[in-house]
Amino acid sequence: MIDPSETPRQAALQTGLEVADLVFAGHARFVLGPERRVEYAALTTAHPGFTPNEEISAICW
Repeated sequence: MIDPSETPRQAALQTGLEVADLVFAGHARFVLGPERRVEYAALTTAHPGFTPNEEISAICW
């Protein structure tokens, strides 16, 4: 997820992605919790691929 103080690129780099050619592919909108809080996440692609860290490995759709 993108924190209020960071850009989508910074959020992607926190996932363990270590490539210079990130390409913004879109965003995901989802609703969380009983309060129905709306959240957004940036979707990026890159070549070569990346090795996910613990945070990104825990995400499931």
